[in-house]
Amino acid sequence: IGDVLHAGEVGFGAMLTARGFGGILGGIIVARYGARLSERRLMPAAAFAMALIWLGMANLQYLPVAMLMFLLTGTPAMAWAVSAQTLLQRTVADAFRGRVFGVYSTITSVAALTGMGISAATLDTIGAVTIFNAAVVCNLLAAVALVLAFRRTPTDSDPAVVEPPSAEPA
Repeated sequence: IGDVLHAGEVGFGAMLTARGFGGILGGIIVARYGARLSERRLMPAAAFAMALIWLGMANLQYLPVAMLMFLLTGTPAMAWAVSAQTLLQRTVADAFRGRVFGVYSTITSVAALTGMGISAATLDTIGAVTIFNAAVVCNLLAAVALVLAFRRTPTDSDPAVVEPPSAEPA
């Protein structure tokens, strides 16, 4: 923050505050309008929007702009989170749901830790702007992967629900 945005602790606190307000506003917006799009459209759109916002945040390097970008990330971040949870709830049978959510939470946590570790290890070598731009590329790849994956799976009107095997003999 100090090197890139020329801001200290107060600037960091201001950015976290903007991020918090963005999350609240994003939650309200997604709750109000999120059901108008299926998860299959909302998730790639959220990943793409996050990439564009991060691209601006990383490369404009001005604290008020960064604060605005953090505020704007709330809506796509909430759209992503709600869509992922909804998609899992809709497509996984009750008997497997707890295990699937556990695996999902573990994978997302490990991915976040891995990204933080790589960022910390390479920060002094390649710099924060390059790391943020790499995150932009990862989000764009995620958006493309989601579009391709959702084309190969059943539609929302025909969810791919996996039912547990019956305990009763046939």
